[in-house]
Amino acid sequence: GPNFEGWWFGKAVGGDEVWAHCPGQSQKPPVKGWKIPFAGPVRDSFQVLPKAEVQRVDADSRLEAVSTDVSRALEAATWALAQAQSAS
Repeated sequence: GPNFEGWWFGKAVGGDEVWAHCPGQSQKPPVKGWKIPFAGPVRDSFQVLPKAEVQRVDADSRLEAVSTDVSRALEAATWALAQAQSAS
């Protein structure tokens, strides 16, 4: 019935220990809308994402950090070169 539909996280399929619930009838788990604990409020900070999406977000984050580091290094090298040229 309606009380049992949706997506559930628990210790085992069909088990009585449940940690989270999200209503819905989709073929894939919803990204947002999860209640943790299952009878509590929706926890907006919790998301269910495919592994590939998590990896993409992580790679994008690392790329952004490396780009920032490279920009800082280039800026420092340009400054050092200008200082060396003006000293000679």
